[in-house]
Amino acid sequence: MFRNKRTERIAELGALFVLLCIHLVYLVKTTFVDFPELLVYPWYIHQGLLPYRGFIIPYTPVLNYLLYPLYLITGFSPQSERIIAYTAILLTDVTIYYL
Repeated sequence: MFRNKRTERIAELGALFVLLCIHLVYLVKTTFVDFPELLVYPWYIHQGLLPYRGFIIPYTPVLNYLLYPLYLITGFSPQSERIIAYTAILLTDVTIYYL
């Protein structure tokens, strides 16, 4: 159907964009469960507390240290938690598509 590689690539990227938009609409329409520890523990780190020393944390703090710089950019709010979660889901979709 497509004779030109460039045209084929543009059509492929357009289809990927449409599928990502459909998935994003589906995500926005479903219920988002806010996990308070994903918001509170990075905020504790921002306040200068250290995990296991300043506050008790039931699991390894790797995710909290990864979320901390993202919350510095977007702010410590439930809306920013949703933006980060949706971005991670869409990046996972793109990674799975290319793999």
